[in-house]
Amino acid sequence: MENNEIIDENTSVNNEETKALDKKEAISNKDRIKYAIIALSYFVAILLSHIGVILKPFYKRVYYGQANGHFKYGFGLLFLVIFACIIQFVIKKKLNITYKKDTTPLTWKRAGLVFGITFVMIFIISACSSFQLKPFYDVGNNTTAYKVGVYATTLAYHTVCVFFAVHMIENFQYALDDIIPFKNENVRKYIPYGGIATMLTYGIYSLCMGLGGNISVLYFFLILLYGEIYLLTNRSILKTCASAGLIFVL
Repeated sequence: MENNEIIDENTSVNNEETKALDKKEAISNKDRIKYAIIALSYFVAILLSHIGVILKPFYKRVYYGQANGHFKYGFGLLFLVIFACIIQFVIKKKLNITYKKDTTPLTWKRAGLVFGITFVMIFIISACSSFQLKPFYDVGNNTTAYKVGVYATTLAYHTVCVFFAVHMIENFQYALDDIIPFKNENVRKYIPYGGIATMLTYGIYSLCMGLGGNISVLYFFLILLYGEIYLLTNRSILKTCASAGLIFVL
């Protein structure tokens, strides 16, 4: 009986080691480079979305320049959509990108944790905004309907940029997975490599652009939180975008 137990234990250990090796070998260095290229493509797309400003000498004449925000961020939205299509249907197809994900439904405990994190962050941002919904706080009390429209266009543009950032997180995570070896499975599984890399690229860009106004530094570190939410949701882009979108907008 003792020999059988020893054999069973050895078999179990070997199976765990085999699974660990499979996980490490699942992503080759060539694939990591491909994921990094996709992540950087999303970042470059955000940067290139501003090329519409070259038309500023023309559209600044409309309403004596009052419509500049509509044109700048409206063109930005258009370019983001175009670049998203190019990345999705041309670059990804060319690189033959695939994502291996855990399709197991989230447990109530995990779903509650993600909801709790989202709610707490919205509460903190509201506290920084005198407990007002951020859109109303940013627009202010005394403003014109026209300025509200410009703000809506601006908010829509930056929200799409956040969704691009989530895609950056996803691809950076695959590119950098297990780059630092940890024996502890729980530690290894929840290190937000994607969030760190995105924070050092898109995050610095947002900080330089003053995204978030008086809480721009908080927005910088929120990207790291988005990376952790991505891992907590079993790498679900849809759930991560929903959480990140709520935090960013509200």
